[in-house]
Amino acid sequence: MSDSSYEEEEREEGSMMFEYMLRSQQLLLEDLLKLGVSEEARTKIEAQLEVIEETLNN
Repeated sequence: MSDSSYEEEEREEGSMMFEYMLRSQQLLLEDLLKLGVSEEARTKIEAQLEVIEETLNN
């Protein structure tokens, strides 16, 4: 395997891992909202979810 093929494969794996971590965090935050949290916490969680959604869409 050439260096460039190896580097591209590493990049793809890193990208998939990053997406997996973001999606996991998204699910956990959504579960927190379902459990019921304070209004302040809800606002912060919703802001984090927006950032995750924007990141995943780009």
